[in-house]
Amino acid sequence: MTNRILLLPLVLSLPACSGKPTVLEDKWQENPVPFAHVVCEKLEPMAVPRAAHALLRTKDGMIAVGGHTSAFIPTATAELFDGKNWTRISTCYAHDGAFAAPLSDGRILFGGGSSEAFGIGQSWGVELYDPASGEFSSVAIMQQKRAYASALAIPGDTVIVSGNWYADDSIERYVPGKGFETVKATSQNRCQPYIFRSSEEDVLVFSGFDIHGKPLPGVVDRLRGEPFEPPLLKEWRPSPVQGCSLPQDYEIGEFTYLVPGRTRKGDTLRIAKIQGERFSYLPTVSPVPTVAPDGAELFYCERLVVARAERHAYMFATDSLRRLYLLDIDYDPALDGGKAPLRVLWTNSQIALFNDAPMALTPEGNLMLAGGSLADNFHPIRDVLLIRLHSKESAGSPLWWLLLLVPASAVIILLAVRRKTAPAAPAGDTPQDMMSRIRKLVEKEELFRRPDLRLGDIASRLGTNNTYISACINSQANQSFSDFIAGYRVRYAASLLKNNPSMRVAEVAEESGFTSERSFFRVFKAETGTTPSRFRMLYKYTKNR
Repeated sequence: MTNRILLLPLVLSLPACSGKPTVLEDKWQENPVPFAHVVCEKLEPMAVPRAAHALLRTKDGMIAVGGHTSAFIPTATAELFDGKNWTRISTCYAHDGAFAAPLSDGRILFGGGSSEAFGIGQSWGVELYDPASGEFSSVAIMQQKRAYASALAIPGDTVIVSGNWYADDSIERYVPGKGFETVKATSQNRCQPYIFRSSEEDVLVFSGFDIHGKPLPGVVDRLRGEPFEPPLLKEWRPSPVQGCSLPQDYEIGEFTYLVPGRTRKGDTLRIAKIQGERFSYLPTVSPVPTVAPDGAELFYCERLVVARAERHAYMFATDSLRRLYLLDIDYDPALDGGKAPLRVLWTNSQIALFNDAPMALTPEGNLMLAGGSLADNFHPIRDVLLIRLHSKESAGSPLWWLLLLVPASAVIILLAVRRKTAPAAPAGDTPQDMMSRIRKLVEKEELFRRPDLRLGDIASRLGTNNTYISACINSQANQSFSDFIAGYRVRYAASLLKNNPSMRVAEVAEESGFTSERSFFRVFKAETGTTPSRFRMLYKYTKNR
């Protein structure tokens, strides 16, 4: 085997972004994708520079495992993050490009990786991390040496493993107490495949790239059946699994997953939904944005992380101006026949970030990115970035609760009184179900175009009360009722501005449901970062490029 250096995605450091939130306009889009600021902060750096490592959530914090450090040398270390500091511990083996599989009891199985420096060879070693003791212990070796494999833990903590790099592939499984056994040969030799459960009994294995990083035909292996070729895979190819990704990072429901990929002819980035053995595109309100407002091209790290409780998925990108973006996919409407709205979160924090950094949800539901390569595999970094999708928990002196006691008591009393008079939520409706009904009603009848629309109008139409509707919108859309409706009005107004160049701004405001031209300007600029007139001019410029 000859020496080779792994090819990683384009990496860009990100200095400060300046300016206010804006709306991205893409010449292929029928609807604008809104931009919004997100809180981002630099955390304590890791003790060891790392790339091609694993980053996972544990019950107590985060753990970074393996990878290679400076000079492209594998490191037999891991680090635990308790929310403030990283603590370095030793591992049994160096896992540079390993797989990871969290088990039901909180332990995590790590295995494989390059056997030598410079990404050469494959290794046998597998070990378990136990968060209770904070230690790693070796288990039986695999049936074949592997690097850049993937793994899936199924009920009973059996772990399915497949994938390899510059060596033949197969499907094998780890059974606790028994070790590894080969299950079957694969129809293709794959690198870092996606491994998803398709039913209670079966598992799918597929990838867009072979063990040398070259594109593969769209064949899917089954754990218990024969390979098959979904029609979608003839025109679309899944992106490479970025870093040590977990199947649950892509899971949006039972046997249902989102996967990023590129069309085979046009190389357009599109998100697919895999439900059981059915492959289809995720319907979205707008295509995935490909350029920044000023025309700079966006470079995506094509790995999704799903926040299933919020029913959102995230994928980060940089641009040629070295700014950071986070694509936010609200996939919930698409699960019930609608289209998923997209928006882009961005930060102007002065923090370096790199396209091959692994990304994971923290126990608090925020996004952490740690490490990656500065310019190439020989120069990994220690930097750690936290993107706050949720506000910080209350902090302060031990007497903070005294300051909250009186208002908290008042809230409790108010809620108790309101419970006596407020009708109950409709039988059988979860907050997610109700939110879907709210969106359908507002969109189908274009209720947002009514300037006098009130919360009670929607509540009465859906047979419930104001309190329940408001709570659903707050919890499911993370917005107030007024902001929720304003978003629809702004999107509708943006469409009118684009498609009706002769329409006066005052007419656009009236048609979109705003009570006055002044309120239209204020809300539109707050949502998009620009005025309606400038938005129209920007769209005209982008369209005619």
